[in-house]
Amino acid sequence: MPLPVSSDRLERARRLCESRGVQWTPLRAEVYALLVTHDAPLKAYDLLEKMREVHGRVAPMTVYRALDFLVDQDLVHRVASTSSFVACHEPGTAHHDPIFLVCQRCGTAQEWSRPRLSQSIQSEARRAGFAAHGAEIPGLCARCALPVRSGG
Repeated sequence: MPLPVSSDRLERARRLCESRGVQWTPLRAEVYALLVTHDAPLKAYDLLEKMREVHGRVAPMTVYRALDFLVDQDLVHRVASTSSFVACHEPGTAHHDPIFLVCQRCGTAQEWSRPRLSQSIQSEARRAGFAAHGAEIPGLCARCALPVRSGG
């Protein structure tokens, strides 16, 4: 069953993998499509359940291997604080360890590309003897931060 995802995004990912000499399989494309079409990050087991809805029995390692590949190719990022995955907004571009704005209420994670800030965080972390891998800023997204209106 084809997924409703921009064929342009899938095609760009396929071409990127081809240019790197790595294999873009139907399974990898399906996991990527699931992440691209979802507003919030998905945990590996959420992806597994979505794939089981379509294919029946799917082994967890199948999904984990696809996610490892997609992360290695910078097509997907892992959001450590929620143990979830999100499709990269700019695959194929140079990343400086992305910063994520993570909503503590709804779970969305917005990729925030600020190369100078990322480099500064990395530099300060190294100065402190720490190897940082990206950054996550917890808070509330614009939708969740809106004041609740009372009826009446």
